[in-house]
Amino acid sequence: MEGFGKYTYKDSLVHAINPVLKIVYLIVALALFFTSRSTFNYITLFSTLSILMLLSRVGLRIFLFDLLKFKWFLLIIFFVQIIPFASANLTGSLVRASRSVLLVSFSILATSLIFRTTSNVMLARAFEVILRGLGMKKVARKISLMIMLALTQIPILFEQMERIRTAQTLRGQTWRTKNPVRALKSLESIVVPLLFFSLKRAESLSVSLEMRKYNISSKPTLYKPLKLSWPDSLPLLMITLLFVSKFLRW
Repeated sequence: MEGFGKYTYKDSLVHAINPVLKIVYLIVALALFFTSRSTFNYITLFSTLSILMLLSRVGLRIFLFDLLKFKWFLLIIFFVQIIPFASANLTGSLVRASRSVLLVSFSILATSLIFRTTSNVMLARAFEVILRGLGMKKVARKISLMIMLALTQIPILFEQMERIRTAQTLRGQTWRTKNPVRALKSLESIVVPLLFFSLKRAESLSVSLEMRKYNISSKPTLYKPLKLSWPDSLPLLMITLLFVSKFLRW
């Protein structure tokens, strides 16, 4: 459960879905959420997402933990939306703030669902397929590589930062101070080692890619090519249901 959206392997129907269709479902759902003003549409959107989360077998508790990690961000969005207009129209500002919180919550849960049920390699491959479909064939592979490296290395950097922070704490480093100058100086003991670790990690990745002759072949082979299968009918069914509910309540 550590880390937002960390891949959790389960032998489930959602894990077997083509990641391209998962991303398409997310884009369609967010677009309908932005354009919807009906409670019925909101219920339909969250219902389809809840069904996918249940079928993923990851556990609703884990998705709830992912959402709670953004609780302060959600509170800020709520109060930013409600405070400027509360004196003029309290009911309207409450509705506007609630809609914004629901939109962000849906985005967080849907993103967590994709990350929890899709490995980094398959997710990067899905972005490459989408970019190629949009006509960006020359840069699709490079962008997908950057996405895969970012998804892989960012959690490692956070883990390394926590290790450095723990090591500095054991050496007597204090972090809680009201003096901003001391606070910035204390961050130096984390930033400098983390920078050296990042540079060393980047050099290792560069050598690893060169040793594997990356970018030599214009048509690389894939260990697990993306293909359509019968589980892919599930997100297509969800997308169809969202469009039907949208136009029925237009």
